[in-house]
Amino acid sequence: MLLPRPDVAHGGEPTDTFQQKAWPCVRWSTTGYAILDGSERLLITPLTLNAPFSAARSSICEFTFSSKLRQILTKKVFDHWLHIPSVPSVTSVMRKAGRFRHVASQGIEPEQDPYAGMAELYFKDLDGWCHYKKLIHADSMEQWMK
Repeated sequence: MLLPRPDVAHGGEPTDTFQQKAWPCVRWSTTGYAILDGSERLLITPLTLNAPFSAARSSICEFTFSSKLRQILTKKVFDHWLHIPSVPSVTSVMRKAGRFRHVASQGIEPEQDPYAGMAELYFKDLDGWCHYKKLIHADSMEQWMK
């Protein structure tokens, strides 16, 4: 089931700890692939404005990248992104850079979605991210990017 698309972003006026820490957002339905799980390293910090769960994560360095494409996400583009070579390239570099989690997501309504996909990269600390940036290189996905 797809999430309804509201006219106004959620979280403009924070009602819980997550909204205190994040910018307002609009729902976007995706299919996610945990390429490197690493969930055992996602620590939980108690919340302050609501019940104990859901919980905000702390003590990690996470970067999220949303990708816009020049064209609607086709099977060919998606296969290139997930299998040949984009995700495998990122995963390989993350292993060298002290990563512990990599999640790749694809929008499921390409004609309406604001983005084609999203990558979430998790590191133990900022040094892991800095090391990753030194090692990563173009993987030909840029031919479809805006």
